[in-house]
Amino acid sequence: MRLFHTFIKEMKLAARGFYFYIEIIVAVIALIVLMTLVKEQPSTTTNEFIFLDVNMSQIFDNFNKNTQEEKSHLFNAIDISLKPVDDSEMVLKPNEFTLIDDKTGSEQHYSFSDEKKVTAKTFEKYNPKTKASYGFIYLIDNKDDFIRLIQEKGNMGLILSLDDSGKPQFQYFLQGYEPTQLKDLLYLLHSGESQVMPSSQTTNKMKRLETGETLNQRELMLPPLVTILGSLMGFFVMVSYIFLDKEQGAIKAFAVSPGSMKTYLFTKIMVAMTSTLISTSIIVIPIMKARPDYLLFYPLLIASSFAFCSLGLLVASFFNHLNKAFSVLYLIMLILMLPILSYYITTFNPTWLRMLPTYFLLQGFKDILSGTSDISFTALSIGLSILSGMVLLILSDIRFKKTLTV
Repeated sequence: MRLFHTFIKEMKLAARGFYFYIEIIVAVIALIVLMTLVKEQPSTTTNEFIFLDVNMSQIFDNFNKNTQEEKSHLFNAIDISLKPVDDSEMVLKPNEFTLIDDKTGSEQHYSFSDEKKVTAKTFEKYNPKTKASYGFIYLIDNKDDFIRLIQEKGNMGLILSLDDSGKPQFQYFLQGYEPTQLKDLLYLLHSGESQVMPSSQTTNKMKRLETGETLNQRELMLPPLVTILGSLMGFFVMVSYIFLDKEQGAIKAFAVSPGSMKTYLFTKIMVAMTSTLISTSIIVIPIMKARPDYLLFYPLLIASSFAFCSLGLLVASFFNHLNKAFSVLYLIMLILMLPILSYYITTFNPTWLRMLPTYFLLQGFKDILSGTSDISFTALSIGLSILSGMVLLILSDIRFKKTLTV
């Protein structure tokens, strides 16, 4: 009962200050940015240049030879439609460059001293369902103009031709910075391998695993934000609370009062956790609505917030003023934020990074929000967070008792 009264008292004091509202203000700003600037689906557009080294009649004749089944498979696999738009006029400037053959390594030098205008037939790529534009395709009727354009514009180019048997031949022109995965994909698309599995494997039965919903682009921003607001901001706010009380002498006054130091520290954590719950709910609920399992989400949020607030108490116990703790404070926050790089750059995933607690929090929050959470993993994360928070709280209590008697 005494703990509750102390908590209410601390909440009233915190509500009069600025630190209690830091997380809430950041959460409101983040929500506005997510809802207005971050689209649910990426709207990446690409422009491509194509040179048809073949008569159009040959292409249609070859296409008509395909069976109806093959045509159906082709158009079902490609969720992109084309529509003609006005022809595009482009200016080619004098230029000099070298093309390198990816297979043979041979080089071919080009030099153009003239400036000319080129008119290209233009088609817009769009999604037939959403009508979203994916960019444009430009058909160039001259090979030299085609090569000059892809070099000047920095876009991918394609030369389409037919061999003696009428089979399409594709020659891609890349800029050199494309990832190896894209090159491998292009080779795979035109490798000519059969799309049909051997008859000996047709009897194999496949069971579709139950999976959760895929997070869209806006929802994918939530796990890092929840980790920052729910954990790292709580750590920062807790340190700020303690230094504010040190400057005002509130801690020393409480040390000589009948209440225990541990009760005082725990109520500070409860105040910070209250701010964390409010700020996180401001972001998550409007975007995710009722889809996540909040019975897993909030226990993990509370447990992780408790652990990082306790860490903030321990750090604050070693310093008397906030300006003296800045370097240590920001160093810890910077280290704990490193797993966010791995979240966005999946190729950056060293072993030492997976030892940081925020790495598991990111994965835990992402799994819960996407509906693919492992209850045992989440329960383990909650248990370890509570255990580490209790250990840090006990160490903080010992530290404050020693420093306040000096």
